[in-house]
Amino acid sequence: MPSINVTTAATQVVPPGTRSALILQNVSDTDIFFGFDSTVTATAGANSGIRLAANGGSITITRLPEGGGGSASGGVYAVHAGTGTKELRFLPAA
Repeated sequence: MPSINVTTAATQVVPPGTRSALILQNVSDTDIFFGFDSTVTATAGANSGIRLAANGGSITITRLPEGGGGSASGGVYAVHAGTGTKELRFLPAA
């Protein structure tokens, strides 16, 4: 499964384009938050992301949102509130 290093700034995990499904797995020691646009944050608030727990938290999304701003058509982004970089594994399906 491919992986990406997530930082404390929104990191693009999956580029824009139509995806029918996506698996995300957090293999780091820190919670990672993801969302469907670059305004995702790791803190409480209007743009807070969906939490993937540290040490193996995962999600399988079988139908991603389509069209418009703030949707999977704009990509999937992730962020964390710790220090350094954290590994997030992902597997998009076309």
